[in-house]
Amino acid sequence: PSDFVVTTVGGAAMTPTCATLEPATEDDELQTVLLTGPLGSRDDPPAEVAVVGELLAIDGTVLTGIATDTINTFETGPRLVLARLDPADEQCAALGSSHEIQMTWEGGVSGPRGAEPGTAELEGLTLIDVDGGSHPLLGFDYFGDGDNYLVACAPPDVEPATLEARRDTVYDPTNNPNLATAVEVVPRR
Repeated sequence: PSDFVVTTVGGAAMTPTCATLEPATEDDELQTVLLTGPLGSRDDPPAEVAVVGELLAIDGTVLTGIATDTINTFETGPRLVLARLDPADEQCAALGSSHEIQMTWEGGVSGPRGAEPGTAELEGLTLIDVDGGSHPLLGFDYFGDGDNYLVACAPPDVEPATLEARRDTVYDPTNNPNLATAVEVVPRR
């Protein structure tokens, strides 16, 4: 945890008491760190997280010095931060898809009150192609393990550019819904 510093709106710098990859620890996840501890308050909430120690990514990239000034609080619900295009696995291939999109959310995601994501959540997601056309996703491939990842099946013959999530599509662990959010769809590196 000492590799991270959380700075509050009021300027207080705090070190987390725990930094973990849990619960997103599958081989194709391992991209988000959950920080816990006394990291601000309602009156002086966190404003920035910075890597101050010698922290390396799995690929060896030095992460020292990176920071974010976008802090998602539970009151704002989860925020979509990454949409990665991957080859379809069996579930998506069975739906006629050749690709799936792994979504990384800031904050754990589920349906309302912790329910499994289903039809309503799928309908809240729209894939925008490179020509600006809108396409529904075919189905979810992976969900239900309580982390911040969802995987959905992309429609065939679509070159994705952006993934959009309308307001109130998914919910965080305290049952706050997301705001409208969108990210560029990127290929797996």
